[in-house]
Amino acid sequence: MAVLYPILISMQYARSRERGFTLIELLAVIALVIACTGASALFLKPKDYSSEANNAKRWTDVSQIAQALKAYGRDNGKMPDGITLKSQVIGSDEANGAVNLCSALVPKYLKQIPLDPGGIRINEKSCTGKDADYVAGYAVARYVDGSVVVSAPIAEHQEQISIRVPAPMPKPTQ
Repeated sequence: MAVLYPILISMQYARSRERGFTLIELLAVIALVIACTGASALFLKPKDYSSEANNAKRWTDVSQIAQALKAYGRDNGKMPDGITLKSQVIGSDEANGAVNLCSALVPKYLKQIPLDPGGIRINEKSCTGKDADYVAGYAVARYVDGSVVVSAPIAEHQEQISIRVPAPMPKPTQ
């Protein structure tokens, strides 16, 4: 037994060392993880998805305007007045070539004319207000066959965003 005593003491000492990490070891690992995270943030810059988000909003807005125009055409047998064969910006400045769709579409078909992420609305929160001045940032054009295309001319990354609305069926006369 006298020979086993030193071995038992050394086993007891070894077991007490196996219980866990020391504070210094834990702090060293935490510092290493923080340093690696900081270095990766510097070298691996995250991609900016704002242009993709803006184009996704443009697709949604163009779709809403197209659906409103389709409903207007179904109800009235024609598209709103003012849409020409030449592409026009949707806005209130008709003197400078814009087409004001607000009175035709708001509030029956749209709650509000959607604004491009770069569009500007001045003076009023609603395009129907007195002296409301807005530029939606979207464009419309009529084709010879009577259909209308709604587009986002300032889409980012040269993405082509447009939806063609078929010509409405004329309302039957009664």
